[in-house]
Amino acid sequence: MNRKNKVWTPGFEKTFEVEFGYDIIPFMEKGLDSFPDVRYDYMLHLDNYVTNGFYKPFVEKCKELGAYSRVQCLASPTDVMTTYSLVDIPETESMLNNPNYSRIVSSSATLASKQLISSETFTCMYGFPATYLRKEQTADLKMVADAMFAQGVNHHVYHGMPYNPKGMDSLDFFATTYFGPGGSLEPELPAFNSYMEKVSGILQKGKTYSDVAVYIPYEDGVMRGAYPPERQRVWVWGEYELRYIFPPKETEGYHPLWINRHFLEKANFQNGKLVVGDAQFSMLYIDVQYMDIRALQRVFVLAKKGLPICLKSYPKQPGKVKSEKYNDLLNELSSLTNVSKNFKKIVNHPPLIQGDNLPEYWSRVGEDGTHYLFLAQLLSKDLKYPVYSGQSLMEQSDYRELTFNISGKTITQEFEFKPYQSIMLKISPNGKIEIMDISFVPKDPIVRPKEKQRMNF
Repeated sequence: MNRKNKVWTPGFEKTFEVEFGYDIIPFMEKGLDSFPDVRYDYMLHLDNYVTNGFYKPFVEKCKELGAYSRVQCLASPTDVMTTYSLVDIPETESMLNNPNYSRIVSSSATLASKQLISSETFTCMYGFPATYLRKEQTADLKMVADAMFAQGVNHHVYHGMPYNPKGMDSLDFFATTYFGPGGSLEPELPAFNSYMEKVSGILQKGKTYSDVAVYIPYEDGVMRGAYPPERQRVWVWGEYELRYIFPPKETEGYHPLWINRHFLEKANFQNGKLVVGDAQFSMLYIDVQYMDIRALQRVFVLAKKGLPICLKSYPKQPGKVKSEKYNDLLNELSSLTNVSKNFKKIVNHPPLIQGDNLPEYWSRVGEDGTHYLFLAQLLSKDLKYPVYSGQSLMEQSDYRELTFNISGKTITQEFEFKPYQSIMLKISPNGKIEIMDISFVPKDPIVRPKEKQRMNF
């Protein structure tokens, strides 16, 4: 049987046939990647095996032992938004994953009411295996950390630190950044640690702000199969991993969070909001090529209750066995007055933040309505693996005029982004803006010319 890169276990074909009503073996023998609809069914079934055979028992065992489960679900053959919601502390990673990936993790955490979103940070920041070991630059680390803060991360684990044996803190680890004595980071490390602690603490206040829910293109990823060669790495294979997805540009100022079928099924539409976990969304944005019929059915139910939906295009049904009702359901959904492909018609209120060339940002909201808004240093926007040594160099301030729409008030102000500095705003319900002190100025990095042309993943 030609399984190639497919996961298999004895009896899988029998339970598959019970679930989907056909024999998967002929498709496996011919090569499953030649049959995207069958591969979709295969991935759904594999998801069931992995979720119920590993993640759920693991979480239960941790509880039984009185421990917290802190897990990186990334790249598992599951719908990761769902599996991330099962663990106590969902954990992301960088820079082997670009920071944009972490919005999936923080979205899942918000929808599952998880307070901490942790990250294994600074992994192979300059490339794999680790380069510039003991020559890392604090300004580069801060740039990466700020990019992660702007994706909702509020707890960092410095990668490599746990690998040092007891009584020893000078071990080199091939995939990490060196934090021990005698390294390049040592003089600035106490101040950098204080910065990380302060920002993490502020971003643990209250709950993540929510407004626009964006349906995650998981079905699209499964149907597409492998990434093109230029996007694959040793640890990256398939589109289902969702490594390179971004919310639609027109939702940028609305603090978009991802949502999937699992959370739509848990959500309720009440008092004009789509409520699930800590989130209260004003609308749902859908721009995908494929959508599972169960998700479509749930979207239709919510739309009938009044949920505003931006439906940019008609998705197709994935999976080998098609429902004759799918297109009729789509047509009926699109005919509702609260469903439109015009985003501005559906959203009908101003975004949280407006301005030309917005910085990446994250917002938490306290019980009293106070917003804690992190505006990331400008060079941290859209970071990609690997960072080149000295990429964070910023020789002069840049300025952005930003408008905030909070608690019915509109506030416009120009902000100075000083070299290496992000901005933390505390905005009260009455519109008063306080710039919180999170200053930490690392020394200017040295730009190493041979690293300027980074790998363009």
